[in-house]
Amino acid sequence: MRSIPLFFVSCFVALLALPSFALGLPNRNLETRSSNSQSVSTVYQFPNVGSWIEGIAVRPNGNILVTRTDVPELWSIDPNSRTASVVYTFPNATSTVGITAIGEDVYAVGTGIVNLTTTAATPGSFVIWKVDLSSETPKVTTIKAIPEGGSLDGMAYLQRGANTNLLIADTLEGVIWRLDPQSGNYSVAMSDQSMLPAEGSIPIGINGVRIIDNYVYYTSSTQQKFCRVAVADDGSAAGPFEVIATGFFQDGFAIAPDGTAYIATHPENTVVKVTPQGEASVFAGNLNSTEVAGSTDVQFSNCGYEVIYVATNGAQGSPVNGTYTEPAKVVMIVSNW
Repeated sequence: MRSIPLFFVSCFVALLALPSFALGLPNRNLETRSSNSQSVSTVYQFPNVGSWIEGIAVRPNGNILVTRTDVPELWSIDPNSRTASVVYTFPNATSTVGITAIGEDVYAVGTGIVNLTTTAATPGSFVIWKVDLSSETPKVTTIKAIPEGGSLDGMAYLQRGANTNLLIADTLEGVIWRLDPQSGNYSVAMSDQSMLPAEGSIPIGINGVRIIDNYVYYTSSTQQKFCRVAVADDGSAAGPFEVIATGFFQDGFAIAPDGTAYIATHPENTVVKVTPQGEASVFAGNLNSTEVAGSTDVQFSNCGYEVIYVATNGAQGSPVNGTYTEPAKVVMIVSNW
């Protein structure tokens, strides 16, 4: 008899958390959502205050990979046992940042030097690595150092025919780099005013990056913009830069095939849902809540689009009620929306 993969077990348990009437609920204004319409639970929380999860990815087996800005480590979290372990510690860095899949259980991970007290990165310190988890022993190799990079963060993988490129957000320089993980060749793929840090703000511009169909979607944190642009096969812009939603701080995000996005808002302690038409509403948390305090990134689980994972930094950037911080955690939200 064949065994059932563990991630199917966790999916089944997660979906049981929905109230029995949830799938039949009518559309509603998410600004006043009912707590009965979704289930929120902590998958894993680190033991120490000061921990900071930056990026999140989900493996084919259902385990969760997280990068940490407070240490140069990649961690794996088992959502079934609610345990975590270090996958790899990277040299010559203080932080791990963006992460994205580039193959079957193969990932690109960014590292660099970041001062969490000032949130300032050291330009030129960022390196992109390949982490291959497809066999029992992880294989970690350098893809490329990018000395011209200012502060690298969110990443997405673009594969079009013979063209393969990592698209990497540079929050300081306000550009998207393209990096061929095979050859190591890299250059600026896109730049636009919407990607720059807002004037007079902390130097954080473009942050999260995802690709759906023929579009690159991205957040611009201090400009408080959620944008998209058509993308060519080589990773360059193939159309105008469009602003979809504005009015809230934006960090990492997940986006469904229909264009619905779930955006982490970091100092606002929420996850905001944005429809393809640009309608934004609070999906989880609130300014004075620890539910998703210091949300930094969002990813869909292997269960489907009803289950999302939210990574946090424990409200380090903006303490809840001005004083409260907690260890970083991964939260699971099961919803019918």
